[in-house]
Amino acid sequence: MSENRSTRNGKIELYRFIFSIYVLLFHYYRYLMQPVEIEEDFRFGFFLHGAMGVEFFFLVSGWLMAASVKKRIEPSADGSVKFDPAKGLAFMKRKYLSLMPKHIVAFIIAFIVFVMCKDLSGSSVVTAFINAVPNLLLIQNTGLSYSEPNHVEWYLSSMLIAMAVLYPILYKHYSAFARYVGPLIAVLLCGYMTYTDESLTGVFVWTGICFKSVLRAIAEITLGFTAYELSCYLASQKYSAAKRWGFTIAEFICFGLSTLFVASRLPIKYEAICLALLFIMVTLAFSGVSHGSRILSNKVCFFLGKLSLPIYLSQVAAINMTQRYYSQLPENQRVLTALVYTAIFSVMIMPADFLWKNLFTMDNKKNEK
Repeated sequence: MSENRSTRNGKIELYRFIFSIYVLLFHYYRYLMQPVEIEEDFRFGFFLHGAMGVEFFFLVSGWLMAASVKKRIEPSADGSVKFDPAKGLAFMKRKYLSLMPKHIVAFIIAFIVFVMCKDLSGSSVVTAFINAVPNLLLIQNTGLSYSEPNHVEWYLSSMLIAMAVLYPILYKHYSAFARYVGPLIAVLLCGYMTYTDESLTGVFVWTGICFKSVLRAIAEITLGFTAYELSCYLASQKYSAAKRWGFTIAEFICFGLSTLFVASRLPIKYEAICLALLFIMVTLAFSGVSHGSRILSNKVCFFLGKLSLPIYLSQVAAINMTQRYYSQLPENQRVLTALVYTAIFSVMIMPADFLWKNLFTMDNKKNEK
């Protein structure tokens, strides 16, 4: 791992951007293109398994959460760790507020486009907004889901729910959970989802307790904890130049094979294998034992990483606009039109963090006066 673990990892930021594009193209295929049958052989499709990009996001979120928790653990005099609910609430507050600026702007855009595409007016708009409040608050994946103008935000909702559940367990039983219990639970959950639904991906499949997407988030964020522990171990060891090149090749192979799966027409039952490849890739990329981290820690990769969330959040509005107003265009032109709208909406979302911080800075200055 790089010497300063608190600094951003340019390689991970580049991966963020790449996997956000995979998710984007997967949704273009699903909503704007003629569907094809997924077959048993290895033929190429158009990002038929691009939804696996979310698995990458969950793993990274878990890694970052483990790093944050481990830094804040404070054992008592007898060596035991007591969980303070205030710390859990503070963590969730930081996470929730960090998402709000871009989420709110993206929600407004998606809601306006939703109203336009549905030709709503008057009281229908009010009703649509009331139904969309759980989406606005990012609590829709608790089951309180009436209408989702920006339905890809299920990812943020499931992530927040999973983190709220996992934080106290990880804080109080960090070593046992990150190194033993957590990965066991993750494998069992992944096995359960694959056996019952033949896949890891899927959002609003009800399991009897919660949506499948919440189990998906819990399993993969937990794997992120283990990835953090493994990356710390790898970073603590000394390696020869040959071994570092070996790690680099292994990381590249994992990325390449996962990309091939994303672009293939293989059955969805192999998603668990792709998740294993992503787990290895994330562990190696964060550990710093493979080459590329230093050269990729540059402004371009950091910018692309920042662009990944706006791209993700803007795709639904872009697809809805294309479906409603450009459905008569040929397939390739519909995809290109959606790309243009995605770019426009992403640019509108990008400044949200800056404006949000300035707004609160101004409020704080007024309060000080």
